[in-house]
Amino acid sequence: MFRYPDGALPNCGALSYLFAAYSSGIVCLANRAGGLNMLGIVLVASALCMAAYLIHDCAHNAIFRSTASNARLAVVLGWITGSCYTPTDAIIRKHMLHHKERIDNVSFDYRIALRTRPRLTVLVRILEWCYLPAVELWMRLAVLTAPFRERRFAARRARVLCMLLVRGTLFTMLGMWSPRALGLYVIAYLLFVHVLRFFDAFQHSYALRVVSTMDDVDRAARPPPDYEERNTYSNPLASRWPWLNWLVLNFPFHNAHHHRPHEPWYRLPQIHREYYGDLSARTLCGTQMLRNYHHYRVVRVLDDYGAEGHGIEDPTRFAGALGVSFLTQY
Repeated sequence: MFRYPDGALPNCGALSYLFAAYSSGIVCLANRAGGLNMLGIVLVASALCMAAYLIHDCAHNAIFRSTASNARLAVVLGWITGSCYTPTDAIIRKHMLHHKERIDNVSFDYRIALRTRPRLTVLVRILEWCYLPAVELWMRLAVLTAPFRERRFAARRARVLCMLLVRGTLFTMLGMWSPRALGLYVIAYLLFVHVLRFFDAFQHSYALRVVSTMDDVDRAARPPPDYEERNTYSNPLASRWPWLNWLVLNFPFHNAHHHRPHEPWYRLPQIHREYYGDLSARTLCGTQMLRNYHHYRVVRVLDDYGAEGHGIEDPTRFAGALGVSFLTQY
């Protein structure tokens, strides 16, 4: 059933934790005890993170032996993360472009819209200064509205409306059962968004390309192979406590993932050692990146993207990327 013989235990463990944390977390959100509310926020956010990174492994067919089984699991997890409005195969194809073409490809470049709307720019910067992930929420809104804005995606309108109806009904039921749980779920979701974009921000200094369909890719502009290594970084949470990286399925060992994309998440630390001999090699300091995440949170909104030479060479000036989540493709 699993692609790799050693995959049953870690993958079943991750899925078991995901569904247990998600369901028990929602119960904790509804409780009147503040301590349980905090626990519920952490459980739901961690379950959402794990679901997102399992989708990533499904995209690489790294969980099950069957491609169809990986796709089915990705669909289920997409309902949890809220990425179900885009067909799973479109998300997977766009992510494969990231690896094959050595680019950070997005379906929508929000910077273009901001440069012609100064008032909107001020609003977005204020929200980002307040740690509200306005750009990421905007990207998710763009996924919802794409079928109604662009004719080429018009066939997805019924899908989006159906998903909105079903998910809207479920959240309405949650709010009727416990308004407190619904409000705290929003906080857990925002925490989930922050975690994903923290890691996304500092894993590449690739060039940015807007790619709406596969035909939009300029094959002649593909950078040389060494470009990938020079502009890819690892940002593990903590070398002393490796179990923390399991909460995000070792996604921070990003160089190892790009060296061998089809390897499962639980092997990435060992693969990193094979290539670099030390978990601290080719990695960015987590403390410094947290400072950068805080310090450049407003600058990052309109910062020149894909600034090569930052990262390992000059980590203190590495502002990072924004709006490049693989979940916000359409």
